[in-house]
Amino acid sequence: MLNCHSIYHVSILGGRMKADSLHRTTISTLSHEGRGITHIDGKAIFIDGALVGEEVEFRITKRHRQYDEAE
Repeated sequence: MLNCHSIYHVSILGGRMKADSLHRTTISTLSHEGRGITHIDGKAIFIDGALVGEEVEFRITKRHRQYDEAE
């Protein structure tokens, strides 16, 4: 779920983002697969369909130890 509206800081609850919550960030780079990448609290988040420089809204879809996946 991408949306190019204004940027806000991602809200962190108890040091961890809630998987079902909507978060906002700016994409900093692209992965080799073409997914947008952002970093929040040192953890990489791969976001499907996002482009570099876009301000996006996203939801975490899958968690991993060193990175998360979102759409």
